[in-house]
Amino acid sequence: MHQNFQLKDLSPVHYFLGIELLRTSSSLLLHQSKYTEELLTRAGMAESKTAPTPMAVHPPSTSDSRLFDNPTLYRSIVGGLPYLVVTRPDIQYAVNRVSQSMHAPTEQNFQALKRILRYLKGSLRRGLLFTKGNLEFSVYSDSDWANDKDDRRSTTGYLMFLGPNLISWCTKKQTRVSRSSTEAEYRAMAAGVAEAMWLYDITDALGLPVFRPKICGDNESTICVTKNPVLHDRMKHIGSDYHFVREQVMVGTMSTHHVPSSEQLADILTKPFPPAAFHYLATKLPLVSVDQLEGG
Repeated sequence: MHQNFQLKDLSPVHYFLGIELLRTSSSLLLHQSKYTEELLTRAGMAESKTAPTPMAVHPPSTSDSRLFDNPTLYRSIVGGLPYLVVTRPDIQYAVNRVSQSMHAPTEQNFQALKRILRYLKGSLRRGLLFTKGNLEFSVYSDSDWANDKDDRRSTTGYLMFLGPNLISWCTKKQTRVSRSSTEAEYRAMAAGVAEAMWLYDITDALGLPVFRPKICGDNESTICVTKNPVLHDRMKHIGSDYHFVREQVMVGTMSTHHVPSSEQLADILTKPFPPAAFHYLATKLPLVSVDQLEGG
């Protein structure tokens, strides 16, 4: 690059666009402690109590709650959270939920937002860890069927790993109501497959010796549909997703595998969990504290 552009080596980066980098001999940790502190201060919660998770397991309904009297504050704080998700996929689902109420936030929505901030206060120095490993793509896709009590739409979630490292993730409400859990899971898998194909093409163009993507799901019916054309009649109403995924499996571009629900890492992107289960999934991403690396 130096032969074609005027460049200057400023030594290894330690801070860039609000993201801090901590290097060790075998790993790299990306975290946003300073950015998180600034966000907490702006929200007036720098001295708040902490919360064990970013979302209650059974959040109260927001439909009966009165409108929040300062929607500008709500939108300002929520608007600062998506950038934090760059290194904190553990708050992705909770941020997705509070972002759906930007147009008319209620008191309950604001309480849910404060819960996220209290969780961040207690996990201020946590970040995303990268270590050396193989170049195998693994995609975990999942869906929480009809989990929105207002419109009964499902939530898609997927995580993509390159070797041991998490490189892409997504939480998104599905655009249509799914008539079964299999359908909802299949839509989520199709989204994960599309992302995997895009990243696989990029790495292939760069000449990296990557392995074909492996798609992991915990719904046995969904896995069966990707391999068994006999079930085609049951999936006609989602034909485009059905044919897209099956085509990739048939030509050998990728393979699908069943994983037990306890090891479905994408669950953290589709539903709230109690503290023990939540932190188990978070460590699998892996999310670790700066103090763990500095202490080690």
